[in-house]
Amino acid sequence: MNEKNEKMDKQRLPFINRELSWMDFNARVLEEAFEKENPVMERIRFLSITASNLDEFFMVRVAGVKEQVESGYNKPDFSGLTPAKLLPQLNTKIYGFSERQYSCLHRSIVPALKKNGILFVTPDEMNEKQTAFISDYFDKVLFPVLTPLAVDRSRPFPFLANKSLNLAVRLKKQKIGGILFCSGAGSKHPLSLLGNPLRGRAHVRSSRRCDYL
Repeated sequence: MNEKNEKMDKQRLPFINRELSWMDFNARVLEEAFEKENPVMERIRFLSITASNLDEFFMVRVAGVKEQVESGYNKPDFSGLTPAKLLPQLNTKIYGFSERQYSCLHRSIVPALKKNGILFVTPDEMNEKQTAFISDYFDKVLFPVLTPLAVDRSRPFPFLANKSLNLAVRLKKQKIGGILFCSGAGSKHPLSLLGNPLRGRAHVRSSRRCDYL
């Protein structure tokens, strides 16, 4: 078999792009989070795995594809896709996947938690005792690990550590405006538990909005 025939045989093989295939794998993990026959805490674990996987996917795979596009690399892989053609397909797949993650969380898992007495509450929904607890929790646990970083024209943009929680706050005083980043790089407390779930109902107060994993 000559070289030309070998190339034709390779083109006939049903190769699937590595990055698109990986997204299909993560979608299969997400299906386990949707599976109502699984215990609710196991479903949360599957959902968190898909989020962790997606973070790593962006850091390694998507970053690699973007570097290839920016460097002008246009050689197609065995699936026939060049980096430039692959990137928009990845975007479409990732956006759809993220929407399913949030749908799983808000429309399936959160109602299941509510049935088991675990509620996600906002400050307006907390009673006086819970408000006092969360205020004390912020002062003693969260505030000590916050690092304010001012951003304006006289300062370079601050370094935001990978996988850290960062809050951007716009400050307004008279006609002077600015942005303040509060970094909680050392904090491992994105959720606060108000009450003991073993005694009945438990309320969870989130220190960040759940409107991207």
